[in-house]
Amino acid sequence: MEVNTSGEQKDMGTPFRPPTEKEKAIFQELTDEMAERFLSLVVKHRKLTPDQREQISSARVYLAPQAQTLGLVDQVGYLDDALAKAKEIAGLSADARVITYRRYEAKDDTIYNPNIVHQSGDIEALLPILSPLSAAGDADFCYIWPAVLAR
Repeated sequence: MEVNTSGEQKDMGTPFRPPTEKEKAIFQELTDEMAERFLSLVVKHRKLTPDQREQISSARVYLAPQAQTLGLVDQVGYLDDALAKAKEIAGLSADARVITYRRYEAKDDTIYNPNIVHQSGDIEALLPILSPLSAAGDADFCYIWPAVLAR
């Protein structure tokens, strides 16, 4: 794999070589800064006990019920529940329309994602690489993994 970059860290995180010590340090610094920001925002906006703060300071991932117990979320629900709550908070009627803007239309589109199609009650995610193939001439962002091409 040959790579041309305009700077020393421009290809950080590439899967084609191990990270350098400097890159590892940069990634760790970014991770630490994001964790600190998360914790400071949670402490600022949530009334947490010292025990709750201690538990979330690890920045680990929690399932929804655990996050609720720790005070990270107010309630657990699905997108429909969130939309109903948003309408309630905004003082709108329950039948107020929610409009989702898309760059393009997809058959049986949902509010979650324009690349989701309902078929027989199941949700089937379309592969992102098929999107530009089905809409000839439209620009899209795709990855091609070189290892797959070598097969």
